[in-house]
Amino acid sequence: MTRINTNVASLVGRTNLQRSNASLAQSLTRLSTGLRINTGKDDPAGLIASENLRSDITAIKKAISNTDRANQVIATADSALGQVSSLLNDIRGLVTESANAGALSEEQIAANQLQVDSSLEALNRIAQTTTFQGRRLLDGSLDFLTTQGANSSNINALQIDQANLGASGQVGVDVNVTAAATQATVEVNNLPDVTPPAQGTVTFSTETTAAQGSTGSVDFDIITADTVQATGGINLTTQAEGTVTLAGETLRVNVDSGFLAGTAGNGAITNIAVNVSETVAGGNSVGVDYNDTANTLTLNFAAASVTATDVVNALNGTLAGGVDYANSTDTIAADDLVATITGGSSVAISSDSPTNAITLSGGAAATDLITLTAVEDGALDGVAANGAYTDISVTYGNGSESVVDAGSGVLQVNLTQNEDVATVANIVSAIDNATAIGLDAATGSPGTLARQLDFTGAGEITLGSGGFTAGADAVTTTESIYITGTLAAGANGDIDISFAEAALGSGGASTNVIGNSSTGYTVQINTDIGVGVDIDDIRAAIESIDEVATASFDNPATTGTTETSSGSFYNSIQTNGTGANAPEAPPSQISLANGVDQVITAQDINITTAVGFLGNLSIGFAEANLSGTPTNVTGDATNGYTIQIDNTGTVTLEEIRSAIESLAEVGSATFENTGAGSQTYDATNDTPPTPPTLLTGAGNGNGVNGIDQDLVFQLSGATGSEVLTFEANTSLELLVNGINAVSDATGVTAEANGTSDGLILSSSAYGSNAFVDLQIIEEGSSGAFTTELGQGDRQVGTDIVASVNGITANGKGNDLSINTATLDLSATITAGFEGTASFEITGGGALFQLGPDVVSNQQARLGVNSVNTAALGGTSGLLYQLGSGGTADLSTDSTTAASIVEEAINQVTSLRGRLGAFQRTTLETNKNALNDTLSNLTEAESSIRDADFAAETANLTRSQILVQSGTRVLAIANQNPQNVLGLLG
Repeated sequence: MTRINTNVASLVGRTNLQRSNASLAQSLTRLSTGLRINTGKDDPAGLIASENLRSDITAIKKAISNTDRANQVIATADSALGQVSSLLNDIRGLVTESANAGALSEEQIAANQLQVDSSLEALNRIAQTTTFQGRRLLDGSLDFLTTQGANSSNINALQIDQANLGASGQVGVDVNVTAAATQATVEVNNLPDVTPPAQGTVTFSTETTAAQGSTGSVDFDIITADTVQATGGINLTTQAEGTVTLAGETLRVNVDSGFLAGTAGNGAITNIAVNVSETVAGGNSVGVDYNDTANTLTLNFAAASVTATDVVNALNGTLAGGVDYANSTDTIAADDLVATITGGSSVAISSDSPTNAITLSGGAAATDLITLTAVEDGALDGVAANGAYTDISVTYGNGSESVVDAGSGVLQVNLTQNEDVATVANIVSAIDNATAIGLDAATGSPGTLARQLDFTGAGEITLGSGGFTAGADAVTTTESIYITGTLAAGANGDIDISFAEAALGSGGASTNVIGNSSTGYTVQINTDIGVGVDIDDIRAAIESIDEVATASFDNPATTGTTETSSGSFYNSIQTNGTGANAPEAPPSQISLANGVDQVITAQDINITTAVGFLGNLSIGFAEANLSGTPTNVTGDATNGYTIQIDNTGTVTLEEIRSAIESLAEVGSATFENTGAGSQTYDATNDTPPTPPTLLTGAGNGNGVNGIDQDLVFQLSGATGSEVLTFEANTSLELLVNGINAVSDATGVTAEANGTSDGLILSSSAYGSNAFVDLQIIEEGSSGAFTTELGQGDRQVGTDIVASVNGITANGKGNDLSINTATLDLSATITAGFEGTASFEITGGGALFQLGPDVVSNQQARLGVNSVNTAALGGTSGLLYQLGSGGTADLSTDSTTAASIVEEAINQVTSLRGRLGAFQRTTLETNKNALNDTLSNLTEAESSIRDADFAAETANLTRSQILVQSGTRVLAIANQNPQNVLGLLG
């Protein structure tokens, strides 16, 4: 049918073309996205499945990431724990090395201790600084938190490795112990009675050599009569003098030695008259008349004025005896005048002047105004025979004063007559300064300085019989002081004593003692005592020394003679003569020697009670007058014996020993050393032993059990074995002590049974690994061990039987452990405890999300305990105790230190193993499983959602062809209606 209004072919072609275009578009979308499902309409069910799988894949990928992160945390902790293990191993080596105390010095051990201290500090530092993303891993902050429950004190060394706390965040733990672990035990009963005899020792000390004090002597040169100095004097005469007043002027006259010297009684002129006349003989102004019969002298003055010079010239030109001044010239100086006028230089004399007589007075006989004394210790000191000057010759003249050694023992003194006092003083000074001659001058009081002194001539020096008054030398003797050391000191009393001068003060003690027995004593002699120190003071000072018994002038060689001494020791500070009288020096150091210590010999007498004696035996000793009988026994066994020793003579030790052995309760009394019985006991020097010797036996009814035959056996335990040997009659106590002495090597301890007639051997450890194996090597067939055990016995302990939260726990000794999906823990139960103990885990631990779902069964909570020095250790102690000053430092207790380090090493090793197991069995397997799941889910999701390129490419090609053909067909269909035009034609 031919139509033009409806082109069905075109409609069909267009529809098919639309389908082909849609199919082409779909193929292009899938090929461009790679996904089969791009929208929900592509595959609604497939889309749902695909999205669910995508969610699972995302969660699994994060779980894999979490696992990797957990693995990194554990690896970080394990790395730090590796350093902890290395430090602990170093400490263990230092502990072992330091235990070798016999070969190491204290300094070496101290150096090891410094290393230990440094390692402990490093451990604490590692515990505090090991972190992962700011979280500390080894300081205990990742450990589980628990609260105590019923009987929880019986749970020790609790270690919670893993726990699932569920949604509540806590879980209760009940430990039910149905059977406690046991030790292995072997018993040996019915041991025989082997009560040993009581033994004791009494010691006698006898003197074999008497003490003898040390001796010595010292010699002192002492002065018993002092030196007498020679003396002499120079006699001086005081001249008479007088004055007359003329017309208000005073005329003073001194008379020379020739006429008016001395007293009136010597016939000298006593008065000078004054006459004023008109004329004077010779035309002079002044004249002089002398009447030697009346002993008068008259001055005649002319009426005219006269001068002082006139008067002086008249006097000096008239008087007999020469010129009365210090020199022979006619010039008279003011200080040389014999007659002087006080006032003016001239006087007007008239006939009206009154007449005044000059009365001469004040003259004196010759007196010793200059005394000469020999200088102490000088040339004239002592007797004349020592070569000193024996005479002094005085010469008068007008020459200068001098002192000359004239030789032949004569001292020549040259003086000038009519000298004033000042000049005489110069003479005295000259004599005093004649040090080569050795004189000492002392002036008297020569009167007023206005008087002139006249030396009256040679020979006026009175020297006794022609010289100095005879001196006397000091009398010096040598005095010995004999010294004896103390008797008790004996040879130890040998000491040194020296002597020295010391200024102790004029009012101080004459002597002083300084020093000690070790460095020696020094007797100081006071130099401030001018008369010297009495020799008896020095003797008393020596005797005051503790180690000196006596210091005496008595010579021990002259027995029975008593000697005394008096005199003074003049030391070198003082002066006392010359030559033989020189100052004395202290004697040199002396030593007390040859002392002998008392020799005491100690001799032991060993006493053993008789067989079968069970009580206690007391034996005392006392001295008594036994009239020659050596010994006597009093008392009894109940109240104690007393052995009396004769004090009237000597008793041999053998006699004393025999008296001891004579007691019924004594089995034997023997000397410790051979031949000791020859020694003698002397009550004068020896003292009996005190207090009484007590032999402690078992007591009546208190016998001692043990073995009655020699025994050799091998004892083995969990830590090793030892071969032990005991002699017959060894007591149960000694058996126990001997076995326990090696318990650290065997792991087996011993104790007596309840009736003390048997031995119980027990393993130190508990459980199936603990055992006691006793094998008898040698003993008589009737021996106690063989009778009880035959050839031996072996016993093993049992492990603990318990459950945790209803799950049977693994038991090993007193240790139990459980490892389930929800709880992994280990603990040590108190030995012997049976029953229920509980606690609750309230939090803590390191929580790791290991699965894709946030649920407890896809999580792991791991406990990591602290590794600082206060947490590492065990039953022996904690690691911090190894520090300096700790109870287990290297110098205090190396055994405990080694045990603590071993426990700490085990603790760290266990933690590392547990973390390693978690890494390997949990984390790595979890990651592998997740990776497998991820692969499968990814493949499943891909198969649902991803495009199949081969199919889509074929569809694309098909769709392209269909579109092209559809387009062509549609074009043809659209052209078909035009064919109708051919019909119209």
